[in-house]
Amino acid sequence: KEKQIVEFLSGYSYSIAELFPTIGKEKCYNLDLSIGSLWLGNYEAFNDLDLFTFKIEQLEKKFPEKIIAGGYLESRLLYTSEEYDIVGNSGRESRTTHLGVDFWLPEATPVHIPFDGVVHSVANHNKNKDYGGVIIVEHQFEDVSFFTLYGHLSLDSLTRIKKGDSLKKGSCIGFLGDPEENGNWVPHLHFQIILS
Repeated sequence: KEKQIVEFLSGYSYSIAELFPTIGKEKCYNLDLSIGSLWLGNYEAFNDLDLFTFKIEQLEKKFPEKIIAGGYLESRLLYTSEEYDIVGNSGRESRTTHLGVDFWLPEATPVHIPFDGVVHSVANHNKNKDYGGVIIVEHQFEDVSFFTLYGHLSLDSLTRIKKGDSLKKGSCIGFLGDPEENGNWVPHLHFQIILS
């Protein structure tokens, strides 16, 4: 299934600007938050929301024509909440790999979907460093199906659509949430393509 979806998406024309058509930006600045990155600082800095906010704002000033983005398959130390831990056969294990792409933009930035789809689920994951408002959309193209996940949305976004709603490409799915409603993160969109 993965090969089929990769082939389909490779032949599909799209732009990052389709996610955020109201901001007039088409290029990204890659922010490295991997374990080896020195950008944020030491381990204690990962829980300092004010510091993270300040540093993102400085990048936005330095690169005003770009969206600050990054993170796909990045191993990170950011997941300091015990909500990410699971107990396995070898004891407690913590999540470290980021499975989507983050786009840091101001709260209330509208988010639009890049493909036609049907809303699969709408939920509020309101634990510390979780997704906050999250919406998953299922996409079906002939014999190809996949899902897109939109995390860290405002709670108001969750009242605008419901499971089963059909959405056209370009539809506004929601708005970026503030830290109090997005899992205590600097406002951003977590975007992820999921196979099942």
